[in-house]
Amino acid sequence: MLKRLIEARWVQSLVARYDLSILERLMLARHDFTARHKLRRVFGRGADPYQYASSCYELTRFSRMAALLGGRRFRSALEVGCAEGHFTKTLAALCGRVTALDLSEAALGRARRLVRQPHVTWVQANVRTWQPEESYDLMVMAEVLYYLPPPSKGPAYEKAFMLFLERLLARLAPGGLLLLAHGYGTAADLAVREDYGQRAAGLGLRRLASERIGEQPHDKGMLYCLLELFEKPGA
Repeated sequence: MLKRLIEARWVQSLVARYDLSILERLMLARHDFTARHKLRRVFGRGADPYQYASSCYELTRFSRMAALLGGRRFRSALEVGCAEGHFTKTLAALCGRVTALDLSEAALGRARRLVRQPHVTWVQANVRTWQPEESYDLMVMAEVLYYLPPPSKGPAYEKAFMLFLERLLARLAPGGLLLLAHGYGTAADLAVREDYGQRAAGLGLRRLASERIGEQPHDKGMLYCLLELFEKPGA
């Protein structure tokens, strides 16, 4: 009941109109709690709950994500939502420094055991409130943005999402790349994933590539993934 009230558009409209920051923080805290609880439950079941290491769908996704980077070397990378480190391992081979961030303590513990390179820094944090202290010439956000407050649910969530995106992309170096990869199962899901890219483009990034995987039969049924690569204009 409380969740439905908090997410009601008329409540969010009042918050936006009168700048009721206490209620706004309550809405976002409620959403953050739900996301944290879900990840704690999922990764608490045991290692690799999403089958990142064994699913042909996931392995194809990782392969295509790496291919989109074109073999380029990067000074530093930020991976948002690194989970148990399966793609972090690829980034570690391409980057001088990697900051790998996730909300789940259990997932990060497994990631540390999988990827032992000293140039990888592990951060447990909520990316929505985390403040990066350096710039990166690569940012990777895969299967993570739908855990943030969904901008389509109303003005309070819209504001929170855009503040997060603007703050993070301000730390993307000129000429740097942003790689997005998010799964979807329906046309409505796809529209949400495409909206992420449109928002990045609206903040000045240039789309370099866009592709979908999952069109061929695979082990995760009717699951697809939208991959998009963006570049921040140079200085």
